[in-house]
Amino acid sequence: MSKCKGTVSGCGKGKFSYFITLEERDGFYFNTKFEPKCGKGDVVGIEYESKADNRGNIKRVEVLEKNSNGYEDTSKKADSGYASNSGSSKSAGGDRQDSIMWQSSRKDALVAAGLILQVEAYALKGKPDEKRVQLDGLIDEITARYFADATDPRKSAAYTTNAEIEADSDSSEGEAETETEEKADEWGDEWD
Repeated sequence: MSKCKGTVSGCGKGKFSYFITLEERDGFYFNTKFEPKCGKGDVVGIEYESKADNRGNIKRVEVLEKNSNGYEDTSKKADSGYASNSGSSKSAGGDRQDSIMWQSSRKDALVAAGLILQVEAYALKGKPDEKRVQLDGLIDEITARYFADATDPRKSAAYTTNAEIEADSDSSEGEAETETEEKADEWGDEWD
């Protein structure tokens, strides 16, 4: 695990994940699956795991000094050329992405259905043909739910629950902002 400290030169959403770049580490990208809580010009401390010469996966980000300009999403400035993940996208890239997401949802539904049957949380009744129809229905139901969650995660029950937890933690964010200078002193010598 490595640590570094620097000024954010860019942050936003890339092709597969969110990213942060630092002025001090030109050409090095820090990847994360969660939207960064920092903006351009902020001084941050990043704990990361190196994945390549020019890339690392973020384990933790700490905003040490907040920029007065606020958050600037650099991903909106550059057109990535990738289609939206929403099911309503009519572009060729959107249809392909939906197909990929459906396949992934179907595979996950097969695994989930197997686990559900293994722990006897769902009982199949009737003759073998009737059981097959019930199993197909279960798999279709799980696939549709997983696909809907993947195409619009903000409507997912799991996302909503996590968002409520984050909202509770964000309510104490005001207290955290007053402690920013203390954190900078606390972390000052730990960052490379």
